[in-house]
Amino acid sequence: RTYHIRLDSFALKLPVYEIGRGGMSPGHVLPLRSIGIVLEIEVPHTILIEHTVRVVHPAIGRSMMIERTILLTVLHVETVGELHSLPASEVGNTAVIAILSVDMNIEHQSLLALVSLQVERHIIIYVRIGKADIECLQLLVGGEAIEPDVIGTIFSGSAVVDNKNTAGFGEGAVVALYTSAGENQTQSMAYSTDNGKTFTKYEGNPVITSNVPDFRDPHMFWNEDIKKWNMILAAGQQMNIYSSDNLKDWTYESSFGAEYGNHGGVWECPDLMKMKVRGTDKEKWMLICNINPGGPFGGSATQYFIGEFDGHKFTCESKPEVTKWMDYGKDHYATVTFDNAPNGRRVAIAWMSNWQYANQVPTLQYRSANSIARDLGLFEYKGETYCSVTPSPEMTAARSKKASKALSEACEAVVNVKGNATITLSNDKGEKVVMTYNAKAETFEMNRTKSGKTDFSNEFAAVTKAPTYGKISQLRIFIDKSSIEVLDADGKMAMTNLVFPTKPYNKLTLKGKGKYVVYQIGK
Repeated sequence: RTYHIRLDSFALKLPVYEIGRGGMSPGHVLPLRSIGIVLEIEVPHTILIEHTVRVVHPAIGRSMMIERTILLTVLHVETVGELHSLPASEVGNTAVIAILSVDMNIEHQSLLALVSLQVERHIIIYVRIGKADIECLQLLVGGEAIEPDVIGTIFSGSAVVDNKNTAGFGEGAVVALYTSAGENQTQSMAYSTDNGKTFTKYEGNPVITSNVPDFRDPHMFWNEDIKKWNMILAAGQQMNIYSSDNLKDWTYESSFGAEYGNHGGVWECPDLMKMKVRGTDKEKWMLICNINPGGPFGGSATQYFIGEFDGHKFTCESKPEVTKWMDYGKDHYATVTFDNAPNGRRVAIAWMSNWQYANQVPTLQYRSANSIARDLGLFEYKGETYCSVTPSPEMTAARSKKASKALSEACEAVVNVKGNATITLSNDKGEKVVMTYNAKAETFEMNRTKSGKTDFSNEFAAVTKAPTYGKISQLRIFIDKSSIEVLDADGKMAMTNLVFPTKPYNKLTLKGKGKYVVYQIGK
């Protein structure tokens, strides 16, 4: 049976925590109320509840609005009779289902408010169906988040499956290492013995400490070359490398980054991996460093370094002044990869936005999305080694069986070119994105200055330009409602940019020698 429902409203009690020199202390309780959402569902069904809450900081009496999404599963719908006035459901305090960190920059003061949503595992939300009947949904909240504590709130990190039980939590335990952000940033551990549904904090937290202000984002992996765990984490303007036998006790090995690459902003979200060099029998290591600001066209971006790593020290093969970017668009940041993927693949996903305007993009319910999955590799060109970026094979599998010339809000345009080419995506509102490939100059650029809504930030309207490291014969262009991802089929160039047309682009124009086809995605 299918139900058409509208979520009217419900209330949650929100204890607000204030982080200061004295640690975390509970503040006042705030109500939370959902916005109306019309859904067509079949039970069981997972739904998103969007809500907004106003947080007031008592120390200065200022407030701000916070948006949040709760993921809930509808188990069943049952009629409870015709009721005209229903109270908002009361909420218990048995399980934390969501944690939100908010930087409140008010009068040049950096105030951190932690909002912890506490709800019972089963709560009743009353829903009006149509105009006559009143029914209720029973909702189940599954799993438990890792709660903040006196050490600090929780920033990003990584998790591994400890198949050899090196940490002593059990064979196959999921071990997570994350940054605890309090008065100082330190690294803490939690582990799960139920496949990641619930986590227990390690009693010896924090496992790594420092007085460096920006000390975060640990990425750990098993290094078969030395039969130990390695970890890389950001420490100011460099990356620190550690080793461990048991994931609990970490030995500092070395640092990398001084005078290498771009230092226009904070270094964060590091990664380190070994990959094969295409067309050779060589293997090299790549160190990923996400930086904000300092990107090639302003704001945040992902740079990388190629070299050797012996489990103790990373040595870059390029000159210190060389900077290599993984993606030459404005909206590719916080790139993370998956270790130990099948068939030796290295799969990466990035966040599609830029801190220059991430909080101002003209969207509701979300603040940008992740990129498509991409497979990384290495290739050589004119004496340098570069990172190749290609759409993961799963993206090809998601194509429609038949190709056409028609664009949609979720499609892939495959464009074969011979020499110079100009590709324009446009709609009948006059909005357009112009992409230009210059074969002689070996460059590709994207102009989004007339792409649609651009006036929400002075930094958004831009032309981005990338080297192609040789000639391009095929471009794979992934078009979504608010993003365009362009990748060379051979992986020598990638460019990711957000766009906000007021109507979907419905026309592709190709100038130059070439042809194109369009595949719908997910159909």
